[in-house]
Amino acid sequence: MDSPPGCGLPGGDGNCPLDIRTRLARTNVVVPATITATKNAINLISARAWTPIGAALQDAQNKLTAAPTGTNPKHIVLLSDGEENVNPLYASVRAALVASGVVVDTVAFSGDAPSALMAQIAADTGGTFRYVPTTGGTLAPASPEQIDQLTRLGVPPEMIDRITTASLPGPLGLDDTYDYYETKGQDASRLFHVNQLAVPDATYKTSTQFVDDSVNSLRLVVAGKQADTGACGGYARDVDVLPPGGDPGKGWIPISPPGRNPAPPSNWDIRNSLYDDVLIVTNPLSGTWSIHSRYRYILCAANQAQSPAALETDFMVNGSAQTDIRLQGRFLPPIVNNQGLAGDNVPIVGTLLTRSGAKPGALVIAAIDKPGATSSALLLLADDGSHSDGAANDGIYGAFYSQTDVGGTYNVRLYALWADSGKVATREWDGSFWIKGPNPKTGENDQDHDGMPDNWERRCKLDPTKDDSQGDLDRDGLSNIDEFHRGTLPCRADTDHGGESDGSEVANGRNPLDPSDDLVRPLGHINFRPLNQMILIHWTHPLSYTGMILYVSTVPGQLGPGQDIGNGGTFTLTGLTNDQPYYLTLAGLNGAAQGDYSDPTAITPKADPDAPSGAILINDGAATASSKSVMLTLTSSDTPLPGAAESANAHQGGPLAVIYDTASGNVEMRISNDPAFTGAAWEPLVEHKPWTLGSASASVYRVYAQFRDAAHNESLVVYDDIVILQTYLPLVMREH
Repeated sequence: MDSPPGCGLPGGDGNCPLDIRTRLARTNVVVPATITATKNAINLISARAWTPIGAALQDAQNKLTAAPTGTNPKHIVLLSDGEENVNPLYASVRAALVASGVVVDTVAFSGDAPSALMAQIAADTGGTFRYVPTTGGTLAPASPEQIDQLTRLGVPPEMIDRITTASLPGPLGLDDTYDYYETKGQDASRLFHVNQLAVPDATYKTSTQFVDDSVNSLRLVVAGKQADTGACGGYARDVDVLPPGGDPGKGWIPISPPGRNPAPPSNWDIRNSLYDDVLIVTNPLSGTWSIHSRYRYILCAANQAQSPAALETDFMVNGSAQTDIRLQGRFLPPIVNNQGLAGDNVPIVGTLLTRSGAKPGALVIAAIDKPGATSSALLLLADDGSHSDGAANDGIYGAFYSQTDVGGTYNVRLYALWADSGKVATREWDGSFWIKGPNPKTGENDQDHDGMPDNWERRCKLDPTKDDSQGDLDRDGLSNIDEFHRGTLPCRADTDHGGESDGSEVANGRNPLDPSDDLVRPLGHINFRPLNQMILIHWTHPLSYTGMILYVSTVPGQLGPGQDIGNGGTFTLTGLTNDQPYYLTLAGLNGAAQGDYSDPTAITPKADPDAPSGAILINDGAATASSKSVMLTLTSSDTPLPGAAESANAHQGGPLAVIYDTASGNVEMRISNDPAFTGAAWEPLVEHKPWTLGSASASVYRVYAQFRDAAHNESLVVYDDIVILQTYLPLVMREH
């Protein structure tokens, strides 16, 4: 009631007279009469000028908590399509609502819904938050590439249809959400949800579902937008169910319209209404259940005509169960209270729970609908200990969703599939989170007005104070703003760690967030060897490589020009200036696909880049000594060795060094009983040097030596061991 006019927020003070009406008093449920009465009461609700969310919750809480104690859970379902604008606001009733223990499941309906508030209310009370649009689908249809991905994972075709078919908006979207909330409120689990879209008149659609032996009560629902009047000029809805072991030809049991043969078993509870039909089976048989449904338009006269498109119908089929196996989903920080910021990388976690604990070995998939997206994003949740999922193989599954570039509500549906008795058992979970988008116009969370949130820029050390949206920090061919919208990292060229760079994947129509479709595998071991005016490059490359790009720069942080150096595994870069640092980067090729960049490596060619070779002997290599005073024999040469060297020379030498490198000579040495050479000074090389051994381990003494030439190339450390023999005097006993 807009009385007095304009009293509502934000223009007024919010103190408007409220008109909260109880359309149906608390009553004992008598099926189906109570269901019909409830729907009739709901239909009496009319639109009002104000949205008293706080007052409505307070009223519902009081009615629930005033009722006699019972076993039924105390749940409120809050549906809102507008901002709260009258007192009391939710903030003033929050503490009492939370303390009451009442659970509030929220439904944000239409694009005007206060989704942040609805997300908060659900989080505060342990409820679930969902968004239902008035147009479009709550889950957009998947792309052909995503369907191929599910096929490669071994998902059955019927399950692929369920995952990839767009969900229904408006009344059927609400019906789906209400059904899910009812399932959750009864501590049950959803088994499956199927949308049947644009079904031709009088055409049956069949859904099958394996019911595992943990199920002790099965609930099947068929719901549509068209009322089942059964009269001419209207629609009739036919629903039949085939239990496990039934004859596919003659074993179908009618659910709607009622009264047909064969009669249902005694443990089947059938509830028919205008818009849905419900079957509840206690202690159902384990196995595959089938349900087929259709709408048929009833003509009033034989010559009446209707266009085929006008007779197409949409309807849904849901299955839920009382069961010991359930799928539970969660959003982890940075999502807090079902809310986050644009650019957040959202951990989505699912746990398949059984009576004995979490169940590993399942396939868990997330379908995420981003506001305004043309297709759902599909993520495979891993149980590998690397995706916020606890330990590997512990029955907790996780994945990261990074495409949070726009503000609004993101609907998420989790699907769990696992093998059971040669069939595929399933569970589902629904949830949503709300993202606060950046505001380039006002600068809120985007102070440089470049369209990228400040917190997202800081994560990769971009500058939130200047417009760097068109930069390319990781040099993968995608601008920073493009990386933000795609959910890739602007500071890593290969976000999914699959081996191929993000820009290459995008250019070739692949998914930069899915490592399985990368055509270039990650680089193996890389070695850069400085020579005289040259650098020798060696890499271990996958057989799939068709080439290797070498980027050379003399400026730190710059990639420099690239050149294809083939796929042989070795290459010598020539014509360089000695004592000039060069920054080298490699990227593998596989046809048109380019791999991730290696980390830039600084290499400086020198006239003498080779360390001297050398050796040390204690007492000319003797195995033992009688004293800690010993003589060391030291040899060293600065001439490169022609082949693979040993010990201190393993990192130098070779044919190229012999041909091209010079020897600077003037070899020095340092000696120590300590492998860290603490306090040891460099001194000119001598052939023999007296030495006193230090402490020993089990009578074994060790001396370390290292050599360097005039170019300050240092050898690896060499050592020699010796054992000190203990001398004992004989003991003579004299008898008296």
